[in-house]
Amino acid sequence: MSFADDLISSDPELYKLATEHPFLKSLGEGCIPDAAVAKFLEQDRLFALGYGAFLGQTIARVPIVTQRSPPHSAEDEELLSLLGWAVSNGLREVKMFPATLQRLGLSFSPSAPADDACLAYIDYLRALPSLPVALTALYALEKIYLSAWSYAKSLSSSENKYAELLDNWTCAEFVKFVDVDLRREVERVGREAGAEERRRCKEVWRRVAQLELLFWEMALKA
Repeated sequence: MSFADDLISSDPELYKLATEHPFLKSLGEGCIPDAAVAKFLEQDRLFALGYGAFLGQTIARVPIVTQRSPPHSAEDEELLSLLGWAVSNGLREVKMFPATLQRLGLSFSPSAPADDACLAYIDYLRALPSLPVALTALYALEKIYLSAWSYAKSLSSSENKYAELLDNWTCAEFVKFVDVDLRREVERVGREAGAEERRRCKEVWRRVAQLELLFWEMALKA
């Protein structure tokens, strides 16, 4: 079994809870309260800013940046390009959320504070101690997101007013980012890590799934 598949299958019950949450079901079916969507977008914007800081820390750990690999390491250059794309995409989403709220007729408060679930998630990512676990966390959060929004989209009709959100996290570019590019990097982690580090990576995978679950819960309770 590949390392990516080993991670995904390490806690199937938790993975299902995080990717088929009632928030996603009601959004896909178009019957979710507006307040829940507004809360999610408001908090996800704040999360995306923290995600940018996490990516910056991850970039700083790539061996070619720290001068601990050959200056022309093709694998490291590929990883840097991937992380750079993630930073750019995160910034695009930071700008997208207020515009999406406006199109949906929902209010946007740029001074709204981060909820505890959002802060806990960001703090956890930023405290990760090494490149292998950081890459595992990045794959985990994006793979769970892709699966979650794909589930929501599978329940959606063509008239769903949240189609922009459903399309954003299920488009071909995002699928490639997660299922090709990030998967390649996490497989590299699996090849190079020892048994103890692989165990830590599985712990990170499970914790990210728990934090995603708490994020959905936070939004749905709005």
